[in-house]
Amino acid sequence: ALSIAKRVSAEREWPVGTLVGYEMGLIKNVSRDTRITYCTTGVLLNRLANKKHMMDYTHVILDEVHERDEDMDFLLLVVRKLLRTNSTSVKVILMSATIDVDKFSAYFSTPVGNRLASAPIIDIPKGSPYDISIYYIDEMENLGNIPEVDEEPKFTTGMAEFAARIIRVFDSIDKKNDSDEYERATVLVFLPGFGEIEELRTAFLSSKHEDANWDIIILHSLISTEEQENIFKKPPKNFRRIILSTNIAESSITVPNVKYVIDFCLTKLLVTEPGTNYQCLQLCWASKSNCQQRAGRTGRVMDGRVYRMVPRAFYENVLQEESLPEMLRAPLANVILKTKVLEMGEPKALLALSLDPPNLSNIQETILLLKEVGALLNKGTQEFDGDLTPLGRVMASLPLDVRVTKLIVLGHLFGVLSDTIILAASMAVKDMFNIGFFELESTYHEKLHWAANSESDSIAYLNAFKVWRNDKASRRINSPNEEREWARRKSLRVRSLREIDAFIYEITQKLRNFGITETMGSEKNTWESLCIDRTFVLKFIIAGAFYPNYFIKFPHNINDRKRDIERTLGYRDPTNTVVLHGWPLKHPGSLYSKRFQEIFGQHMGLKNQENITVSFDGSNRVYIEHEPKNRAPDDYTFVRDCVKMRHCRNQIEVKLLSETDARHRAEELGLTKEYGTFLSQPSNPEEPPCRRYMYDKKPYPDLPEDSEYRSKVKLQGPFSPVEVRLTHMVTKGMAKVISLDSTSVNSVLLDTCPDSPKGLFLVAQNISRDSKNMSHLILRNTTLLPTTPGLASLVTLIFTPYMELRRSPMGTYYTGALCGLGYNRITEQSLFPDHDLEIIFDVEITMNDLRMVRLIFKIFT
Repeated sequence: ALSIAKRVSAEREWPVGTLVGYEMGLIKNVSRDTRITYCTTGVLLNRLANKKHMMDYTHVILDEVHERDEDMDFLLLVVRKLLRTNSTSVKVILMSATIDVDKFSAYFSTPVGNRLASAPIIDIPKGSPYDISIYYIDEMENLGNIPEVDEEPKFTTGMAEFAARIIRVFDSIDKKNDSDEYERATVLVFLPGFGEIEELRTAFLSSKHEDANWDIIILHSLISTEEQENIFKKPPKNFRRIILSTNIAESSITVPNVKYVIDFCLTKLLVTEPGTNYQCLQLCWASKSNCQQRAGRTGRVMDGRVYRMVPRAFYENVLQEESLPEMLRAPLANVILKTKVLEMGEPKALLALSLDPPNLSNIQETILLLKEVGALLNKGTQEFDGDLTPLGRVMASLPLDVRVTKLIVLGHLFGVLSDTIILAASMAVKDMFNIGFFELESTYHEKLHWAANSESDSIAYLNAFKVWRNDKASRRINSPNEEREWARRKSLRVRSLREIDAFIYEITQKLRNFGITETMGSEKNTWESLCIDRTFVLKFIIAGAFYPNYFIKFPHNINDRKRDIERTLGYRDPTNTVVLHGWPLKHPGSLYSKRFQEIFGQHMGLKNQENITVSFDGSNRVYIEHEPKNRAPDDYTFVRDCVKMRHCRNQIEVKLLSETDARHRAEELGLTKEYGTFLSQPSNPEEPPCRRYMYDKKPYPDLPEDSEYRSKVKLQGPFSPVEVRLTHMVTKGMAKVISLDSTSVNSVLLDTCPDSPKGLFLVAQNISRDSKNMSHLILRNTTLLPTTPGLASLVTLIFTPYMELRRSPMGTYYTGALCGLGYNRITEQSLFPDHDLEIIFDVEITMNDLRMVRLIFKIFT
C-alpha cells in the first residue's frame, strides 16, 4: 500500500497524503483532500465492520483476490452483503492476474428482473517482450529414466537426481545462444518446505556433481536476512547460481536474472485437524494458479524456460485450478468474532454466504473454542452461537490469535501490561532470531542466553527486544549500519525487531479504545515490591492464556525408572554421561578413545579434552562421560549439549582400521578385553557389575595415521536415559508422541527429578501435528513452569471454565477433577470432549482452596 501510494503520487507530482494516501494498521497518511486511499485488507475490513456500510466511497477496488486468505474471503462476503443492502450505488472492482472469473462473476451477480445477472468481466491481455517456454517431465525422455509421479504428493530422490540432470543441460542451452563466451543464467527451483530443500541441496552437493560449479542459495522465510540477501549478490565467476526456494519467491521476493524455473508443483498448506484444533503443514499438489505465478518469475529480462516435474496430462487433469481457500482449512476464531461485531445474524447463517462456505462442524468447534477462551458466553443450548463478551470485543479488534489477546488482557489484570504486549507482538511476528540453515544449534544456544534461565521462549523474545530498545534509547545504537552489526552479533533480525516495535504501538493504541492502559505513578504496586518474582508472574499468565495446551512428564513407576537409567548407562552417573549406539562388535573400541575425546571436546569447546572419559562394555554401546574438576553434582550441561548434537543431526563418524589390524594393534597396546569373563569374576562384590574392567588408563593411545584406515562407522546418538517423555494433559492427546521445536530453549528436557512421578509442567503456545505421522505433535514457543508440587493442578483449576471434582472412596478429601467446558444439560454429554482434562491432585486441596480458585476465575472473566 505504501509503495503504490508513493509511486502514483510521484507520477502525478502530488505530495503523498493529499489526493493519494495510504493506511496500514495504525500507520496512515491521509487528509480531508484524499480521494484515493491504498490500504490493506484488514484496514478496509475493520472499517466496514464498524460502519456497516460503504457509502463513504464511490469505488472499492480489491486486488489479488485469487489469494483467498481468510481476510480476503470475509471481506468479499461483507462487500457483497453491503452491496445488496445499503450500499447499492458503490462500484466494486475485483482484480487478479490468475482468477476463476466465472466463479467470482457469478458470486457478485445482481438481480435484474426475474434473473440474476453476473458481474461484467473485463479481460486485459498480458504483454511481454520475452517468451516463456514450458516443458513437462514426460517430454524430457532424452535425459534418461523419468521418475514416476503418483497422485499422492511426495518428493523422491529420483526426482531430485532428475532435476540435477536438467540443470546440467542448461550449459549447452546457454552456450548455444551466445558464442564461446556465455553467462550461466540463474535457476530458481520451487520446493514445498525446509526438509525438501535440505534433501535437494544434499543431492546437488554430492560427489557426483562436484565438477558442476553450482552456487547454491537457500531462500526460506526462517533463514537469516544476511543469507536471504545473498540472492542479490553475483555468484563466483563461472559458477551457476541455483536458488532453492519455497513459495516465498512466488510473490514476496523478486529474484534477479532468472532464466530457468524448475517447479516440483508441490506446496505445504496449514491445515487444522477437526476437533483437536491441532495444525499441520500438509504436503499437497500446488494449484495451477500457484504454478502460473511461479512461471511468471522468469521471462522478465530475457526469454525464460519453465520445467514442471509432472507429466502434462497430470498437470491438466490432477492439479486444481486454485488452492483450497484458507477459510476451509484454518481456524475461524477471528472471522466468527468479526461476524458477531457486524451483528448481521448468527455466524452460521452469515458464513453460509461465503464464496466457499466453511464446514458446519468447523464453525461449531470454533464457537466452542471461543467459549473456552471467554470470548463468547453460552446461549442456552445453542451450538452455533453465543453472546459476545467484553473480552471477545477486545479479541475482535486486535489482529492477533484469540489466545494471544487473552495474554494481553491477563497482563493488564496482573499489572504487567507492557511486558505482555511485547510478548504478544513477538508471537505474531516471524521469529526474531536468525536461523542459519545449518546453524540450528547456535540459534538454540543464543536463545538459551536470552532466556536467562527462565526456561521460556517467550521470555527470551521479551529480553532480546528490551535490550534492543534500551540500546537504541541510550544511543548505543546510532545508525542503521550499527543496528545491523549489533543484531548480527546477537543473532537477531533487525526487520523483525522493527516490526515488533511497530506492532506494539498499534496494539497499544487499539487497547486505549477499551480503557486498557499501563498503570503509572509512584503509588503503583509492583511484584518486586511484594517480593514476588516477575518472571513467575509472566509464566503464570502465559499458562492462563494458553489453557489447555499443558504437558507433563509421562507417568512412570519410580523404581522401574531408576533401574532403566542404571541399566542403560551401566551404573554410570546420569548427570554427566551419554551413550552412543552402533559400534561394531568385533572392533576394539579402546583404540579410538582419543577420537571420541576430540569429537566431543571440539564440539563442546572444552579446554581440556582429557576430562572426557570413553568406555566400552563389549556391546554396540560407547559411553561418554565428562568429569571436570569442581563440577556441580546436579550440572546437566554436558548431557544437554550432547543431546542437542543429536537433535541438530550432527552425526558422529569414526574412521576404522581393518578388523585384523585393529585386533593386532589392540593386543600390542594391551587393550583387549573379554567383558563376559571379567563380569563373571567380581573382585569387589559391592561394586556395580557393569562398571568392572571397562576403563582404560589416560592418556589414551594415539590414533592411527589417516592412510591406515579402511572403513568408517556412523554412530547413533548421543542418547541419555534421563531425556523426558512428555504427555498431553488433554484426554484426547494423551496417546500422542510429543516433541519440541528444535530451536526452543526447552527442546532438550532432562528428568532432573527421577524420584518425582510428575515434576515437569510445560505450556505451549502452538501445537502442530506432523503431516507424516498423525500421532506426533510438535510444540512451539514453550514455557516451563517451576516444579512446585500442586502448581499444575492449581493453574488448571484456576483457568478451566468448569470443573467436576473427584473424591476419595470415603468422601473425606478431594483426589482430582475433570476440567473442561462442561456438559450439555439435555444430552448430558461433554460439550468439548477433545479439550477435557482429568487431573489428579498431588497435594491436598481443600474446599477453601477451591473457593479461592473460583473467586480468581470470576475476576478474570
